[in-house]
Amino acid sequence: MPDEPKRPVSHLRLAAENDQSDIDCQYALKRIEQPLKKLMANLLRVARGAGEPDAIVLQCDDVVSSFQEVQRVCGRWPDAHEISKIFNLKPQITGDEFYDGFEIMLGGAVRMAAARILGQMTHETRARSEMMDGFLQVEKARDRNRRERIASEKSSAAKTKAGRRRKPRSPKDETIL
Repeated sequence: MPDEPKRPVSHLRLAAENDQSDIDCQYALKRIEQPLKKLMANLLRVARGAGEPDAIVLQCDDVVSSFQEVQRVCGRWPDAHEISKIFNLKPQITGDEFYDGFEIMLGGAVRMAAARILGQMTHETRARSEMMDGFLQVEKARDRNRRERIASEKSSAAKTKAGRRRKPRSPKDETIL
């Protein structure tokens, strides 16, 4: 067909290409997340006195099945990095002293729970110290915020008082009799 214009040749090329087996492996790895998260959350709740203890066996079976699926599809088991990134309970330090203090307390609480379950008093003591560090950081931030708020209120009150105009007094009615 001589009437069709020629398309310009693209200089862009595909830098990497995943074959179908790599894609299937990534999907299988993705599918281990939910069973692991559900089991972990339920175990934490059961340890706290809530949760569903009867569901633990079925949840363990789901986890094992998802791991076996990874083995079948990928030809290997999930590695430590792939498993640990699913939970990622490391404190997410942001620079906000108040929020960061809560994150540190959360990390300490998780450490304390694990240490208490395993009866590891040394680890429990360290976890308690970590929780207290987070608590003190939150209290420090609260105190600083409170002082700033009080100073701001005093400043705005002083400006309002200085800028307030007084209403002129009206002369009293003096009737002459």
